Amino acid sequence: IETVMGMPSLAIIPQSKRTSAEQTATMSTAQRNIHVLTQPKSQFTESFRALRTSLMLATAGQPPKYILFTSAMPSEGKTTIASNLACILSQSDARVLLMDADLRRSNIHHRFGLTGKLGLTTVLAGTSTLEEAVQHIPETPNMDILPSGPVPPFPTEMLSSETMQKLMEKLGKTYTHIVIDSP
Repeated sequence: IETVMGMPSLAIIPQSKRTSAEQTATMSTAQRNIHVLTQPKSQFTESFRALRTSLMLATAGQPPKYILFTSAMPSEGKTTIASNLACILSQSDARVLLMDADLRRSNIHHRFGLTGKLGLTTVLAGTSTLEEAVQHIPETPNMDILPSGPVPPFPTEMLSSETMQKLMEKLGKTYTHIVIDSP
């Protein structure tokens, strides 16, 4: 990819090692699914620290505020990368928002054991406030999570709306980094 694109790779993320059934019995949903929370010295977690460092140094002047993950096909690891990177970013003094903008196949709330009844779609539709939709987990005190919310009839229109643009501007004033899981 580096040769074809002429761009450097930011990090190589290995597969995480599965935790034994005995270990997972006492873990929260987030701890079972977000390996950087439970395996701080693993090669998997170290690769996310390397990714964090690469991202912080990749832009001249200041670290990136908005970090969006996408790919050409489903099941290529976007949610895994976005979730684990958001957790790693939040372990510093940064205030991080993990946003699920995959409005057709949302998954973030499942990974963290949260409800998906309120989220990005309800905020954009005006049926909930941002404060009502944002959720937290005790394992990551510097990170907020904005699930996608209910599946809307026209997801593309919602994401490209002026309301979404205004929301992103508002979030940019509140958070150091906004990590976006997208389709």
